[in-house]
Amino acid sequence: MGKHSEEPNGGVPRLPMVAGLAVVVLVAGGLLVHRAASENGTATTTSAQTSLTRTATGTTTSPSPTSIPSEPTVAPTTASSSSTTTSAAQAAAQAAAQAADGTVRAALAACVSRQDAAQPVVGAVATGSQHWSEHVQAETDLESGARSLIDVKTNTWGPTRASGPGDVAAYDASVAAYATAPACQSPDPAVVALAPNPGAKLRACLAREQTLDAYLAAGAAVLQDWRAHLGEMADHADGHTNSAVAQANWIKRWREAPTHLVPYAAANAALAAAPPCTS
Repeated sequence: MGKHSEEPNGGVPRLPMVAGLAVVVLVAGGLLVHRAASENGTATTTSAQTSLTRTATGTTTSPSPTSIPSEPTVAPTTASSSSTTTSAAQAAAQAAAQAADGTVRAALAACVSRQDAAQPVVGAVATGSQHWSEHVQAETDLESGARSLIDVKTNTWGPTRASGPGDVAAYDASVAAYATAPACQSPDPAVVALAPNPGAKLRACLAREQTLDAYLAAGAAVLQDWRAHLGEMADHADGHTNSAVAQANWIKRWREAPTHLVPYAAANAALAAAPPCTS
């Protein structure tokens, strides 16, 4: 046939089989037929399912979209910063505890020193109060008839009167020394709470300090009564007062003595029951 002769089948030119050329045909079932010629002229066929999309104007095909996985979201790592923050907090807490321990131990040492300095005062108060109480009780026994005047003068008034000046001197000296003792004070309760071991001892010392203060106040009142009566007896012995005045003064002292002796006895019992103050 000539170059310009018509082809059969309505003039549609026949497509020659060309190696490597792919022809795509849409079929009713939605199959995409891919026919390709191999290098040796043998046709091979593959197919893929297509998705159909119906529109108002007809049916079109579109390939199924390929799903591309997104990159996973990675949360920022905070373990390192958290660890650093925790370590810093722990270090700060440890430093605060060490500082509190030192503060509380210093306060505890001061309280123990004050308690030690108070012991001579306590001893002087105890001795002087005991002699004054015996002196007063002797008059009570004499008034009740439980003892004779000779017994009272010989066994009580004579010995206690002789000891009286020494009682007062010892008390005055111990009080003067005690005035220079360090104060027993508590740091901030929050600080004490950070040092539980010395803190417990410090609280015991503070409780004893309050009891001690009450004891010393009660004892001071008793020693003042004893001092006053010793002075009155000295005035009578010197002839500054006669026997009638001296006796009137004495009876007045005897009647008023329980006003201070009774509270002292209660304070003495409380001090004996108070917790110890030790480091």
